[in-house]
Amino acid sequence: MGRPSLAELERRVFDAPFDESLRQVVADALLEAGDARGEFIALQLEAARRALTPDEFDRMIELERTHGAAWNTFPEAQVEYARGFPWLVRTSVFDERPAWGTVGVLVLQPTSREPEDRFLRTCPFLHSLERVINVTSAMLPSVASWRTPQLRAIDLADGLEPQDAEALAKRSTLETLAFGCATLDEVDWLWSTPLARQLSTVRLRLPFGAAPHPMQRLRSSPPTCHVTLECWLGFSLEVAGTGPLVLRARRAEQLEDFRQLVEPQLEATVPGVFDTFRVDLTDEPGADVSLGFLEHHRVR
Repeated sequence: MGRPSLAELERRVFDAPFDESLRQVVADALLEAGDARGEFIALQLEAARRALTPDEFDRMIELERTHGAAWNTFPEAQVEYARGFPWLVRTSVFDERPAWGTVGVLVLQPTSREPEDRFLRTCPFLHSLERVINVTSAMLPSVASWRTPQLRAIDLADGLEPQDAEALAKRSTLETLAFGCATLDEVDWLWSTPLARQLSTVRLRLPFGAAPHPMQRLRSSPPTCHVTLECWLGFSLEVAGTGPLVLRARRAEQLEDFRQLVEPQLEATVPGVFDTFRVDLTDEPGADVSLGFLEHHRVR
């Protein structure tokens, strides 16, 4: 019997996505054929085991930037890779292809919701899917029948209704739930439900503007509850259990918006509630940030 083709080797990965040795076999076959994708898979497998050197990391990024479009088994979607194969897919096109076998995160793009629900109920290739993002409440009654054996996290596009909680509680693998609400009053009922006792993490998204939510109320939320206050200007405040209050912004310029919009309202409430305050800048990690009255609370 001859050696298996590359297509057959890849099919084996999609059928058994948790077998690292199969991915290495594909990488070796591609390297032997002089295909740059073999080097990319090998580097990503190595990155899962240890921190890459700067040169290795730059080479991995260069390979994906140069060849990623040609390698993409989901040409109609945005794809991010892990261990050499698709891991996160943002798409509005759904069909049953073996490549879904390695996908762990699915971001549902705006489209007719019925095909997405049907896809999740019927696709036999969703072996690795751990998280689904932008799920509407209309899809939740059938959540227990989704062919997603590894599903642990659902991010709702809308709020959570009591009947939704009943449907989600049927999903025994579910550990993390994220959804939006206007106030914490809207979800007080959740903490006494079977669903809440099943979940290890609840992530709430609340709108945030000139009238901030009571800080003491946020701090007294259940330990499993992580609250994100989202401002339309692009920054957010996060409270996770008993941890510090965290300001997240993409760039330093947003801090001026923060100072003008909410710092005066927080001055009277934050110091008495939170022992520490941290600033995370996406574009400038580790930047030295001065925030006036909050500075002496900041984690350094």
